[in-house]
Amino acid sequence: EQLELLAERPDLCATAEAALINVTRPYETRARARPVVKRLRGRVEDESERDPAVLSAIAVEMVMAAEPAEATARVAERALAEVDWSRASLDWSAYLAARSLVRAEDFDAALLALNNAEEAARARGSATELGGALAFRSELYLLLGDLANAEVDARTVLEIATGSGGH
Repeated sequence: EQLELLAERPDLCATAEAALINVTRPYETRARARPVVKRLRGRVEDESERDPAVLSAIAVEMVMAAEPAEATARVAERALAEVDWSRASLDWSAYLAARSLVRAEDFDAALLALNNAEEAARARGSATELGGALAFRSELYLLLGDLANAEVDARTVLEIATGSGGH
């Protein structure tokens, strides 16, 4: 129903639809998102879509469906090409795209994206964004077998969470 209110703003509608896809993945409400996934998937496939939120949501869908890694990585890379890390704020689309690259085993591109995310978060002094970048990068380092860097990133995330009142 809320999407109807955005009919006059297709730029906002696509982002809202991507959010719907992301929040319904593990829930009974997933059926509501299927037509949205199909419609947005068509826009991604015909390459008319540039919204990183949409591109990253579809990349995650592709990971979940075990689609070919190369195709998934291309969509995730398109999402990241549209991201300005200095303005990414709490929009987790870029992190989802980077994580899709990890799942597609495009480790170098994922590491580059997460390093850029860390640098931008530090420049803005955003603990929340830094925590996101380091958490996802820790997972990547773990998969690469780089336990030392995985531990450093994980411990830093723990310090951020503890300092922020988290557990």
